[in-house]
Amino acid sequence: MASLRRSDVSALLDFLDDVESVSAESDETVTETLFTGVAKLVPSDTVWRAECDYGRHRTEMLSSDPRLGPVYEAQQERWWQLYEEHPILSYRDRTGDERAVTLSDFTGRRLLRRLAIYDEFFHPFGVEYSLSIRMRTSSARTVDVGCTRVAKDFSHRDRSALDVLRPSLAHLLRLREPPDSGFTGAGLTRREEEVLRLISAGLSNAGIAAALFVAPGTVKKHLDHIYEKLNVANRTQAAAWALSKSPSRSTASSTSVAASRA
Repeated sequence: MASLRRSDVSALLDFLDDVESVSAESDETVTETLFTGVAKLVPSDTVWRAECDYGRHRTEMLSSDPRLGPVYEAQQERWWQLYEEHPILSYRDRTGDERAVTLSDFTGRRLLRRLAIYDEFFHPFGVEYSLSIRMRTSSARTVDVGCTRVAKDFSHRDRSALDVLRPSLAHLLRLREPPDSGFTGAGLTRREEEVLRLISAGLSNAGIAAALFVAPGTVKKHLDHIYEKLNVANRTQAAAWALSKSPSRSTASSTSVAASRA
């Protein structure tokens, strides 16, 4: 891995702070922040995020190029027919390697241009060079984040920058996944669930911020979203709602009812 300059490390930390600061916002805001930050770190013509559901054979493509999303949505069947032609995707599925890789790691430009996937999905959008990383959110779902260029391949420094980002981005994606818990049905993200549990434990906003290593302002945004989703007015009502859903509370209530009937 190529060493990063001090300015690169500073830019990476700033980017991670930016992403964390909007982690409680909408998917659109998080995606916009992601695209802007990656483009600054790795100068690119296009930045994209592709979420693949292998069980349903569905790919959701979001891109700084507004043309890509509608094309992938309309051409789902064709995309999956050509999926195994993709040099990077076929490599990842074969090896499980999620690190930053480029198209040129696996094929030359002459061979690339002979592929149907190049004619239909690469060339129309100026994809001559591509660099990407992968994050797995479940056994059947992955999220790939990458960038493309028309005129110049990506460097070892570009690869290192994305590799450094990958663990933090993967963590953010997991936090935004709907949790499997007693709070099912409330529509909370994993991070919102963490905040709600800490509220129930009696922590202040400052205490929650310290526990989760985030800014107090980020905690407030999470709380605003929690209140809205639970249809409550304040942290006391939110804590009461959470306690009513806790397994220990439900078990205690069942035991009490059983005892009263004995």
